[in-house]
Amino acid sequence: MKAKNKKINIGWEEWIELPLLKIPAIKAKIDTGAQTSSLHAFMVEKYNDDQGVSKVKFGIHPLPDRPEVEIFGEAELVAERNITSSNGVTELRYIIRTMAKFGKEAWPIDISLTSREGMNYHMLIGRNAMEDKLIVNPNHSCLLGNISESIYHSHKLINQKKILSIGILSQSINNYTTSKIAQSAKSRGHEVTILKTSRCYIDISDDKYQIFYKGKPLENFDIIIPRIGLSVTGYGLAILRQFESQGVYSINSSIGISNTRDKLLANQLLSRGLISMPKTVFGNNTSEIESIIDSVGGVPFIIKVIGSTNTDESILVDSKSAAYAVFKTLRSLKAHFIAQEYIFTKESKHIRCIVLADQILGAVEWQSNQPEVMQNIHQSQGKKIKINASEKKMALRAAKILGLKFAGIEMLRINKEDTRILSISASPSLEEMEVM
Repeated sequence: MKAKNKKINIGWEEWIELPLLKIPAIKAKIDTGAQTSSLHAFMVEKYNDDQGVSKVKFGIHPLPDRPEVEIFGEAELVAERNITSSNGVTELRYIIRTMAKFGKEAWPIDISLTSREGMNYHMLIGRNAMEDKLIVNPNHSCLLGNISESIYHSHKLINQKKILSIGILSQSINNYTTSKIAQSAKSRGHEVTILKTSRCYIDISDDKYQIFYKGKPLENFDIIIPRIGLSVTGYGLAILRQFESQGVYSINSSIGISNTRDKLLANQLLSRGLISMPKTVFGNNTSEIESIIDSVGGVPFIIKVIGSTNTDESILVDSKSAAYAVFKTLRSLKAHFIAQEYIFTKESKHIRCIVLADQILGAVEWQSNQPEVMQNIHQSQGKKIKINASEKKMALRAAKILGLKFAGIEMLRINKEDTRILSISASPSLEEMEVM
């Protein structure tokens, strides 16, 4: 009598291999709540080979923290299916079939291709891939063994000299930063199209979900650079999510941008990540005014309205009587608010730096004897600086926590040992960096 195959014990996360896609190792989260496995993919393109077989070619970043490691592969297309993610968003995905190797054993699995940009795991293993061959132990990790990322040290990174088709989403097509990004990309031989966000629309009358611009269908963008205006945040994110669902690589993900536009959520995520910030309190009840004022260190303090379309909007409250008046107005409008500690001394220095992936592109420092410099740094004199190691680490970590690769970080340096994050922008301006 033939013995049954012994099941493989795995942990809640595992390093696996996708040999046909030439991926020697990718750390996957085991998700028994999902039916189909999923893989982060970008520059996804469907095509028919010489025999008329439908295939998909795409790029993969197997290491979430090393976007420079790119592997390009192709696989047979077995289905196109509407799949609802854990955040409730339904999108049409390509389903491919390829070999997956768990330890010493391998078998074919179906995988949906989607954007997992900014997520800790670029692959999820669903129930269908387990085929009654795996037993998950949720209390353990990497039971199949740990694989060092050094496996990619000898990996020949692809030096792409390909001409890329780049779309820039921008409500202000003549914006300084938008123009500079377009100019820089064109100087490197790439094709650039600036798309006014409000002129894009999506045809969702069938399963194609085609994006149109000024009445014409948009196709074959390799990269989208979103510079979504604050006034069209919701609309712009819907357009960006559609590009993402089609496998177009976005410099900043829709999730990352959404995180920054929600002031409360941004503060909660940064606080959870142990990022140093001014004391912050969230509320909406005027009966708690005294307690709220005490919690942020007394007057003066800053009030930011939750749900405001302008993330730079804030109110400097310099007395308790003014605080009561502002809170009463907000209460009548049924508005929630954030009260934040106001830190200002003549020695305070306001810093803005630009983050791109794991680099600081530049930083500018302002110092002024006028408190309103905190509210409008454009009106004061600044100078280019190099931020210190701890500030660099904090800025890069803050951008990563919110899921951004391209970000503007506002910081307040109180003294050499104390710098706080004030705010983060997903559409930073480059003008101050270049004109000084």
